[in-house]
Amino acid sequence: MRIRFVSCRMRKLGVILLICATTVGITGCWDRKEISDLAIVLAIGIDVIENDQVEVTLQFFAPLGNKSGSGGGESGGQGQKSQGGSSTTINRSGVGVTVSDAIHNLQKKVPRNIFLGHNEVYILGEKLASKDLREPLDYMLRETASRERADVFICEGRAKNVLKAPLYSEASIAQVLRAKMANNPGMSKSVKELADDLLGDSGSTTLPYIKFANVKEDKPGTFNLDGLAIVKDNHFIAHFNEQQAMGLLWIRNKYRTMNITLPTGQEGYITLQMMKSRTRLKPAFRDEKWTVNIDSRVQLVVDQNTTSESATSIRYVQELELRASNHIQSEIKKTLEVLQHQYKVDVLDIHGMFYKSYPNLWRQKIRGKWETVYPNVNFDYKVRVDLVNAGMEHRGGKTKGMNKP
Repeated sequence: MRIRFVSCRMRKLGVILLICATTVGITGCWDRKEISDLAIVLAIGIDVIENDQVEVTLQFFAPLGNKSGSGGGESGGQGQKSQGGSSTTINRSGVGVTVSDAIHNLQKKVPRNIFLGHNEVYILGEKLASKDLREPLDYMLRETASRERADVFICEGRAKNVLKAPLYSEASIAQVLRAKMANNPGMSKSVKELADDLLGDSGSTTLPYIKFANVKEDKPGTFNLDGLAIVKDNHFIAHFNEQQAMGLLWIRNKYRTMNITLPTGQEGYITLQMMKSRTRLKPAFRDEKWTVNIDSRVQLVVDQNTTSESATSIRYVQELELRASNHIQSEIKKTLEVLQHQYKVDVLDIHGMFYKSYPNLWRQKIRGKWETVYPNVNFDYKVRVDLVNAGMEHRGGKTKGMNKP
């Protein structure tokens, strides 16, 4: 009986210990973070101000029922309204010696915990980008809550002013920029892509450039994406407007669609719309010279014809194809000449192409000498244009059309 009693007690003790051991692993959400305790960041603007201090402006999602932003001094805020009229975002600024220091100083003045997990864009002021991109990039990569997929922009003037811009029908500046980028997908650059480019052998890249329609110091204004910012050795060195950036985006196969308007010998213009485009770059080493062959194939259609010339004749179609080919080649050539000879920046990673195709020759002739080799690289151009649809036209009561098979 005694043995049975001891066995029963041991069994009960075992059950109790098992229950205790189980409860240790299910302690619940003791480290939970309620949404109502978070200040959710949607966009970040970074500037350099007086005495080389860093000013970081955060755009927060406005809690329901918040009608306007308020604040003062260093952390002064501003509410922004969408087309519906209700305030959807609040801006707050902090100052410090580094990006991290500025955000920590701002945290002392914000009642909620700053949360960067939903940040979609980083906007870098022109002065900061010209000085050095390494410090803001270091913060973007080290901050555990930061998204590496967030887009990076360089803006004219101060980044703070971009975050003050009207929202119109969008909920935040991040959504405004994303909507604009949808029409310019080839310009986008994420934090990860930026880091990969700057840490690569060429040490150069491009970023989308924000230009204001009306620039007033510390006053909100409308803005647009205007081409590309050229970055070399961690510094912003030049701005290519939309026309100048055309050749670069064409080579990269980053155009989804575009129009080419050609003047004619007669009164009027012909506008051609791109339907398809493919460009290939093939490196070569011939006669002790480094060469890149650029082969581009383009399909176009006539979008509008305001001349009296019939675009349905074979002769005129061939003439249009030749003129469009010359136009595209000219834009590509102008862009490459500026990059190669004026700025000496290799944003196309020609250096990497030669390494992949000729690794042994690269070690002998290029390694450590790219700054002197790059300006002497030859580019050969071949642009083939097919006008696949000349459309239809109405002349003298008759409708004519011409499609190429």
